[in-house]
Amino acid sequence: MSSLAPSDPFVDQLNSDADAIREPVSRFGLPDEARLPPHVAAIHAKFRRQYGFVPNWLAALSVNPDTAYRLVTFYEHLFDPHRSHLTAAERELIAVVTSAVNECSYCVFNHTQALAAVSGDTVRAQRIAQGFRHV
Repeated sequence: MSSLAPSDPFVDQLNSDADAIREPVSRFGLPDEARLPPHVAAIHAKFRRQYGFVPNWLAALSVNPDTAYRLVTFYEHLFDPHRSHLTAAERELIAVVTSAVNECSYCVFNHTQALAAVSGDTVRAQRIAQGFRHV
């Protein structure tokens, strides 16, 4: 998980986007947070503290709590600055390009915003997301 502070403009934008979206995030329905296993409930609580909400991808993946737990643990490992020789901007650059190759618009959007936040260059982050082969 990113270490963006709740007062960060990126987090503020995410919060306003989350408030505006009222459509279901999954056809399967979302699990009742009160019934999640403790290790997954702790992840939900951590996201809620850090961002003010539980992201749709985490809520939807929590239908299978073990999958949600494994993905978040993997993500935290990849983005832990103490385990990498890459800067936060380099890690987000890789995430933007990987998301674009995988054609995941949700991930492209979120990692582009994170890349812009850590690099301080919104225009370049957007150009990379839109055509990384030509930047």
